[in-house]
Amino acid sequence: MVKSGFVTMETIKKRKRSVEKIIGERLALKDARRAYGQRMLDRGVPIESVSYAMGHDSIKTMQKYYANYREESVLDNIYDVMRGRSESMP
Repeated sequence: MVKSGFVTMETIKKRKRSVEKIIGERLALKDARRAYGQRMLDRGVPIESVSYAMGHDSIKTMQKYYANYREESVLDNIYDVMRGRSESMP
């Protein structure tokens, strides 16, 4: 099922069908793939590692689709921290 550290397409399709049965909806693999990549980035996994795990030849693909969101996410986190500090200050 796993070759060279990667999950085979056959395994992905089987898992996809299982999830579709559970939730009663059809899924697009590209949406699941993007969600996987985003979740890993949100959890702090370096973009180079996520890019490699997703099988990209370079991180340029990851940067193209995820970099803008990451910048917004970082700014949102900073603003949340700043708001939390300013709200707790007398």
